[in-house]
Amino acid sequence: MNPLPADSVPVRLPHYHLRDAGLHFLISRRPAVHLEAHEQEVWRALDGSAPIEALLERFPGRAEPALRRFLDLGVCALVEGSFPAGRRRVLVIEPHMDDGALSLGGTRWSRRAVCEFTLVTLAGRDNFTSYYFLDRDYFNVDEVSALRRAESALLARALGGRHVALDLSEAPLRYRQDDWTLDWYRRHRDSVSAFISHTSGPEELREWTARIRRTLSELPADEVWAPLGVGPHTDHELARNAFLAALMEDPALLQRCVVRLYQEVPYAARVPRFTAAVVEELARCGAGLELERGPVAEAYPHKLRLISFFGSQFKLRALEPEIAAAARA
Repeated sequence: MNPLPADSVPVRLPHYHLRDAGLHFLISRRPAVHLEAHEQEVWRALDGSAPIEALLERFPGRAEPALRRFLDLGVCALVEGSFPAGRRRVLVIEPHMDDGALSLGGTRWSRRAVCEFTLVTLAGRDNFTSYYFLDRDYFNVDEVSALRRAESALLARALGGRHVALDLSEAPLRYRQDDWTLDWYRRHRDSVSAFISHTSGPEELREWTARIRRTLSELPADEVWAPLGVGPHTDHELARNAFLAALMEDPALLQRCVVRLYQEVPYAARVPRFTAAVVEELARCGAGLELERGPVAEAYPHKLRLISFFGSQFKLRALEPEIAAAARA
């Protein structure tokens, strides 16, 4: 059995809460797992500040088996204790708080020692979780937004970077800004779904463009990575259009930057024609494009681990075939 890395820091996944000797996933009434008394002690100590060597010293004979169990269960993650100084500054723009992991998890993991990633989420306000599909009442905007920001903060920390969430609203909240009830959602489910697929209007584009311009001016970077805008969700198209509009309005924003438009996962595998259509249209409009393929085979297991941080959104085993298909493409 390999020893646990002494300088790594174990961090609880934000979806799990200790209650009555059990770890509960989000609002589940049944515990995902029961913990022994010594495991509960170790769990409470995982505040994200103590490296493994400190925990082993604090809980001799108890910390190691507890940590190994937590890691096997997938309820905590190990993050590196330090990263090199002087890394290249890379600003990654994503529509939602999981897109950067799905689309770029492997690439960012591979480059974490040479790139310092700042992940900027445009839609930092939302109420979307997988409970949308389970007929459960979990629509509190502040609570869900805080949860999703915690997921993204963990991702950023695992890559030695940081996360910035803007206060723009995701599409469902632009349909209705207030907290929803389950009864309201049952009656408006189809309308919400249709709105998510609509083409955003000029007011939405102006708002998102202004926020991107401000972000680019406030966060200096050597490279900026933005979404290609592939997918049936209006926010992906809106994010791309707003990014390009910001550059058209103020080309000096990125005068000395490398700009990359990244392929979006899982949509690139789900609707492959979108990628070709967007690239063709950009080229027709005069954009100088150069295809860059990044090998991700070695980083792929790490990518899946990073994606697993977003447990509020999906079950990884259900999405993994499309993630793999996009990687192969």
